[in-house]
Amino acid sequence: MYDEFHSNKIMGNSDYVSFNEAMCVHPASKPIFDDRFIQLRAEGHQSSVESYKKIVIAPLKPLFQNHYLMHQQKPSLALLPVMYQAIELHLSMLAEDNSVTKYIKNHAHLSEAELVKQLISVFPALGYGDLQYIELIRQVRKA
Repeated sequence: MYDEFHSNKIMGNSDYVSFNEAMCVHPASKPIFDDRFIQLRAEGHQSSVESYKKIVIAPLKPLFQNHYLMHQQKPSLALLPVMYQAIELHLSMLAEDNSVTKYIKNHAHLSEAELVKQLISVFPALGYGDLQYIELIRQVRKA
């Protein structure tokens, strides 16, 4: 998606960066991107701090050089349909009792491995990987 947006200047003369982070699982801290945050995220992804910085932090360098206001809400600007759908999906997944957690609860009889296979199949639009689903399954089952 990054390549498409960047090469076609879909958001005009904006800053474009690739964001290689899945923040739907594993602990995080505030302020984001400080040393504590990076350590927590690297541990959650079973990665070294150096590797996490190379994959996630380095591509964000342009964003650290400018100032932006970010909110977890729908933007007031007109969006491309794909962006609107992505934002809707992201915001819906922030809810504690979202479609994925409901599915996990309703299929509690399945093994973790089988449930991961089904979640990847049933929710392809989320783009979650097996580690993200495993963490979500464990969180739901622990609750």
